[in-house]
Amino acid sequence: MDNFLSYEAIETIGALAGILTTLAMICFVRAYSVGEANAVGPIEYIRLIYAGLLGYFIFSETLDMWTLLGGTIIVGSTLFIARDEARRAGGQSGPAG
Repeated sequence: MDNFLSYEAIETIGALAGILTTLAMICFVRAYSVGEANAVGPIEYIRLIYAGLLGYFIFSETLDMWTLLGGTIIVGSTLFIARDEARRAGGQSGPAG
């Protein structure tokens, strides 16, 4: 049991996670209110990266090849679509079709 955190440390980490999550959601709502959803949306996928890093460093979880491949496909395709939509919007003056 020497490897486990104390209850106080767990409570502190939980409280900090709650506060930071609340602040992040406030920032996301604000970003959606002032920016376009197709520009802000892909940023949400950064949670995949942070979830993997936190799982590795806090819980000593290892990521297998399929998890990394799946995350790469999700993030890569989202960035590709966002870039393509931004390119199309910048090149056209009328509605997309």
